[in-house]
Amino acid sequence: MAMRLIVFLIIACVAGIGAANADNSSFQRSCSNVNLHLEEFNVWIQAECKNGNGGINRTEIALPGMHNSNGNLSHDRNPSSSFQRSCRDAWLEWENGWVKLVAICGDGRGGERQSSIYVDDIHNRNGFLVYGW
Repeated sequence: MAMRLIVFLIIACVAGIGAANADNSSFQRSCSNVNLHLEEFNVWIQAECKNGNGGINRTEIALPGMHNSNGNLSHDRNPSSSFQRSCRDAWLEWENGWVKLVAICGDGRGGERQSSIYVDDIHNRNGFLVYGW
């Protein structure tokens, strides 16, 4: 019984460490008029964010490395995004404190599917959208 408890605690700790690597975004709590903008090689979020002094600042942040892989949105360290060339109707959703990028993406076989990916670790810092890392 003691051995099972130790194994359970080790698994719980390891799972907790993995979850801590990706922080949820918090900008949606203090920003409004949030829009997703798409160009051929660039994607960015634009918003009006509270600056802490009672004012509002119009700000934006790039979403690099977002891609469509056979109908599934994915992310890598590439400085440009390409999903917008094979996906349509992209939007942002808020779910339990997390922000998701959602789009209808081509699957490479003539079909389409709705796909989503979490947009992690974007925050409002004094009226500016910034990454937490």
